[in-house]
Amino acid sequence: MRTVSWKVFCITFLLSIACFFFIDVFTIKTNHVSGNGNLGLPLYPLACFFLLVVMHYLFATYYNKMKVFSKKLHVLTIILAAAAIVVCLSFAREKFVLRIAELDRTMAVSTTFMRDYSWIDIHLNNLYFNVYTYIAAISLALLLAGLYSMVRGREK
Repeated sequence: MRTVSWKVFCITFLLSIACFFFIDVFTIKTNHVSGNGNLGLPLYPLACFFLLVVMHYLFATYYNKMKVFSKKLHVLTIILAAAAIVVCLSFAREKFVLRIAELDRTMAVSTTFMRDYSWIDIHLNNLYFNVYTYIAAISLALLLAGLYSMVRGREK
């Protein structure tokens, strides 16, 4: 697997963070209504693309640079990455529950639509693209790289 230059990695890393930042900026607060549509929705594909590129770069770099290290390091990486994923997803779930409850209190409309189709609602853009999901995705790349390194090391 090829690694990439640090310049390319840094550029894609910054672009992915910028996409997540602008999705958060374009999320409408609970006490406002917007007539401009969902401005964060066009950024979803870009955020996913740049996040996948960053995950690929991390996976390739870990596998190429760390495959010669001991099995203990790979196990530690797997345990820490799995813990980070669990913690981040639990925080993201809690954020979702709190945001829906806040919208139930402040909005005059029913939030059953938001529970069913929350990925297109202007008040909930940043529930799926936030710091927690970003760290969980990065941790997933490291978890898979650690597992792949252990499996490949066992084959040799």
